[in-house]
Amino acid sequence: MLVAIMISGTLLAASVAALNATFRSYQATTEQASQQMVARLVINRLAGVIRTGDQFGPYPVNPVIQPVIQSDSLEFVTQLDPDSQRRQIWRIAKVEVLDDRGPFMMEATVDTFEGATLVNSATRPLL
Repeated sequence: MLVAIMISGTLLAASVAALNATFRSYQATTEQASQQMVARLVINRLAGVIRTGDQFGPYPVNPVIQPVIQSDSLEFVTQLDPDSQRRQIWRIAKVEVLDDRGPFMMEATVDTFEGATLVNSATRPLL
């Protein structure tokens, strides 16, 4: 009887360990899939904004002599409403972060203007 209980206990412990490993694997897989979907959405949104943008920057100081730009950001203007002269200036920048997310992250700053007046400014992390 003791041998049967010992075998049953061993099988039960092995089953619980296998079930725990399965749950951890499922959680890691769903987290990775979620991160990939968020990254796709961010890239899709940025591609749409860049397609409709104009006045991209930063520009090289002298493109003939030194055409390479050393910059950690991209800036462009999108026109929301030509009649009211409402526009947005997007700035996508690499920002240093010293925490568990990594050494840096991508951050988007969106400034909304009506004419020359700043109406709204928002900063959001991208990746």
